[in-house]
Amino acid sequence: MDEAEAGSPDTLVRVDYSGELSSPKLRADGFVEFDGFVATEGILTYNRGGKIVREYVPASTLEKSMESLKRCVVTLRHPKRDKHRELVTPEHVQKLQVGDVGTNVRMVDVRVAADFVVRSDGAIKSVMDGKTTQLSAAYFPTVDPTPGVNKYGTYDLVQTDRNYNHVALVESARGGRGLYVRTDGKMNQNLISLIAMLAITTRFDSDDDAVDAISDSVEKLIEQKDAEKARADAAEAKLAAAEAKLADNEKSEKARTDAADLERVSKIAERIGVPFKDVKLRDLKLAVARTVIPDVNADAADAYIDGIVTAAGSSDPRDAYRQAQKLAGSRADAADKPKGRRQSNYVKTLRAANAALREG
Repeated sequence: MDEAEAGSPDTLVRVDYSGELSSPKLRADGFVEFDGFVATEGILTYNRGGKIVREYVPASTLEKSMESLKRCVVTLRHPKRDKHRELVTPEHVQKLQVGDVGTNVRMVDVRVAADFVVRSDGAIKSVMDGKTTQLSAAYFPTVDPTPGVNKYGTYDLVQTDRNYNHVALVESARGGRGLYVRTDGKMNQNLISLIAMLAITTRFDSDDDAVDAISDSVEKLIEQKDAEKARADAAEAKLAAAEAKLADNEKSEKARTDAADLERVSKIAERIGVPFKDVKLRDLKLAVARTVIPDVNADAADAYIDGIVTAAGSSDPRDAYRQAQKLAGSRADAADKPKGRRQSNYVKTLRAANAALREG
């Protein structure tokens, strides 16, 4: 295409649409690495103010300028001349960049080959769908206005150096069909998404490799889930066993406590003449308590009945009297306080205890 000025009037910008290439590589982050021919030796034709100018680009110039191609911005088609003067600048690089050139820039016969990464979904799809599979380099050239003739034909100028600005993915390269991106790996876009989602770090060159990597990753995830479930089940079983053991211990402890309590109450019952053989502990306590307070409610609180039993089992009349007085003034179960005739019976019991105290 036409030349464009950049900087001073003597500085030109060239936009040239231009076997041994690597297949596309799908990366773990979902981006795709490509390999392509960026420039080739030959004669390029430009229209300068209505005049046709033929410019010879020797392989030596391409080799000399390879270093400036490394890390160049990759765009999807060239920037529009009316907006960006066909250049990528810091001012609008974020809007134009879809990738970048790598460091594997080399000469392959008379062509410059380079690796590059495409990071935009739209640009990846455009390349893989075969829409923009040719490469076009934009650069600042240094020219020698010496004409000549060579195997490519007649020329007016010779490029002696170039400083690259960006490389564009285009439909048709000025340098011919020899400047293209290798896309024979034809990767499925769904695989790209799965690779990124599964955070696979393996790099591969084909769909088959990608599918294998995805399958391995899924199998590992399933194994991890199964292992996690097994650990959770084991922990749950261990907890259940601990709870069962605790329950058994509590049950055993209660049995020991009940046995000791039954033995104690049985002795009290035997001493005061209350039948105690083959009688349940609760029933025995109630029978003993009623020898002191005949109207003790069968639903009375355990603490209340235990207090009466303890009083009944006291060998000291004074202690029995004090405990009986205490129970008369403050019961564990307010509903069990004697009323009416029950109150009189309780008073009689207290009087009897008082008489025993005096006799003692």
